[in-house]
Amino acid sequence: MARFERAAQAGVARAEGLRAPERRAPELPAPSEDDADEEALKSRFLFWSYQQILDAFGRPDEMHLGQVVEWWYRRFTGSDFEGWFSVKFCAGFVVNIDSN
Repeated sequence: MARFERAAQAGVARAEGLRAPERRAPELPAPSEDDADEEALKSRFLFWSYQQILDAFGRPDEMHLGQVVEWWYRRFTGSDFEGWFSVKFCAGFVVNIDSN
């Protein structure tokens, strides 16, 4: 139990200095058309920090906590929902991106 508490405290300490922009970024990366697009998108953001993602895209619409932290952003065209852009973090750094 002590190991979990130390890990949780370390995560909180890293998160305390985060600054979320007031508004979300107007555009999210385009949905991946094929495997090459997906790989390019992943390599572009790989190992970015929480703060870098917040600065680029603003506050996420949803968050999921588990073995990794996942932030979800809703993609809209005008007022029509089009899909999701998600960012997965491990130890505070981006390890995967999914855009559909």
